[in-house]
Amino acid sequence: MKLEDYLKAIKECPDEMVRYKSNGEKRLGHRLSVEFGIDSHFAIYLKADYVGIIRYLNKSGQYLEYKPDKSIPRDAYGPQLFANLAETIILPTMSMDPAIKIYVGYTAAISLRPEKQRRIDGIAWQRLMADEVYKLGQFILDENIPILMPDTIGRNYRGKHAESLIVVHEPENQIKSPYLRIKEHKI
Repeated sequence: MKLEDYLKAIKECPDEMVRYKSNGEKRLGHRLSVEFGIDSHFAIYLKADYVGIIRYLNKSGQYLEYKPDKSIPRDAYGPQLFANLAETIILPTMSMDPAIKIYVGYTAAISLRPEKQRRIDGIAWQRLMADEVYKLGQFILDENIPILMPDTIGRNYRGKHAESLIVVHEPENQIKSPYLRIKEHKI
């Protein structure tokens, strides 16, 4: 699925509960989870400089460094935790180990998850997650960053050969901002 189409669909998706079948059983779930895979974990794999992604999250004004334990020192290349400004969505980020062959070429990962302790009254956590996916998606489009979103298959489509629903964005032009382009590290 194209990133632009996915972002438009989650932005326009109604906040409602719907029925779906899972393993032959009828269940009830939020439409964003059932149709678009917005669940309690949502991964985005990027082909961009990891330190550049951290720089963007730090400088954008849309995220804050999230330190549940302030005594843990941070390493520029190590995993980092961010949160949206309301601290309702946590964004663990990490550099991808080149030894991992599953997602070849992806150098960074952002994994969104809802913060169970912090909710906004009247807004479903799925909507909060979708809003963050949308914001990150706009950044990805603006910067021409190649990405893979493997969690975009909704609960309603799992096991039904739904690979076409996985969002892959491979823009033809290079990444716009030089600080986001992958650097060749000399050993």
